[in-house]
Amino acid sequence: MECDKQKLSYDISNTPIKIGPDVYQFFATTLNDTCKKQGYCRVEKFYCLTGGEECVIIKANKKL
Repeated sequence: MECDKQKLSYDISNTPIKIGPDVYQFFATTLNDTCKKQGYCRVEKFYCLTGGEECVIIKANKKL
C-alpha cells in the first residue's frame, strides 16, 4: 500500500531482503510521466523502514 502512495510499482520477481532490524531492501519502478508516456522505466533500489504499524520508504542513493 505504501508503494501505491508513492507511485511505485513493486518488482514482485524479487523478494524484499531483510538487511537489518526493521529494514528491508526491495526493487521498484517509479511511475512518473517519463515511464508512463515514453516507456523509459527504471527498476531502482529502495529501503523500507518499518516500526510497529508504520512503513517509511526511502530511495537508495547512488552516492553514499
